Amino acid sequence: MVFRFQKLIVFGLGMVLVTVLFASPAGAECAWILWIKQEISMIYPNNPPTVSTEWKLQKAVLTLQDCEQVKKIMWNFEVKRITDGKSPGLESVRTVPNEMIFRTLKPSTELIGGWDTQTFVCVPDTIDPRRSIK
Repeated sequence: MVFRFQKLIVFGLGMVLVTVLFASPAGAECAWILWIKQEISMIYPNNPPTVSTEWKLQKAVLTLQDCEQVKKIMWNFEVKRITDGKSPGLESVRTVPNEMIFRTLKPSTELIGGWDTQTFVCVPDTIDPRRSIK
């Protein structure tokens, strides 16, 4: 009985040693990916409304903190680009800092209404938001 117990201890210690020696610290970590989800809706006078959703991969980094930094930079860039005054059909822009941009378009003879959102999301590289976030 004691002999079996000793074998079990030796086997257990051996397994722990193998795990420690061959486990890679990088294997436990993952990269973080910045995605931008763009949703566009348009309402036309003589045609059915259109709705589209597109996910755009922006950048992969090593840590969530780095991803949040890149997200902040990209969000600021997009807000400046959108509000530069060069979009005459733009009615309004509303934002959630570092998270979302919501634009509405001015109605015209071709367009009853339209809007789009850009949502900035950091997710681990093990998650594909195109399949898991609706």
